[in-house]
Amino acid sequence: MKPVFKSVVFAVIFSCLLFSCSKKDANMGDKDYPQAKMTAEISYTGDLSSQLVFASISAFKVKNANDHVGASVNLINDQTQTSDIIWNLKNDQFEDHDKYRFTSDGAVTKAMVEVAFNSDRPAGLDADKIIAVTVKIYFNGKLADEQTFSNEKAHSEMYTVNVK
Repeated sequence: MKPVFKSVVFAVIFSCLLFSCSKKDANMGDKDYPQAKMTAEISYTGDLSSQLVFASISAFKVKNANDHVGASVNLINDQTQTSDIIWNLKNDQFEDHDKYRFTSDGAVTKAMVEVAFNSDRPAGLDADKIIAVTVKIYFNGKLADEQTFSNEKAHSEMYTVNVK
């Protein structure tokens, strides 16, 4: 992935994080958010030749409701042992492995995930060729969230999973 595109994607995600943390929460005040070690699994099934698929994962540590900055947490790719603050997977990376696993290099308070399909599913596609991307988020080894996305329609889903 080109460094400029990676920077733009990171800036958009980081802006969303800042917006989501920008309001003071009277109930939370200065109380620190819970933290946990995070593991994310991203897997796919289906035929990737029918369209472009994109998945992105990042993790953040925000102290409390009054912390408007936060910090990115490195995620280690368990297959390659390389580290980065955001992982973007496209078709060619998915074709290398049917499942990716990322582990946080330290405690996090939230994970941010995006999955996108660039076009509607081609008509008449056999069931075994339908693309499905499954994202599982674990905090301290316990499954916190699992979602599966299909390429029925072109769309992009972006969501946040908080440590509880």
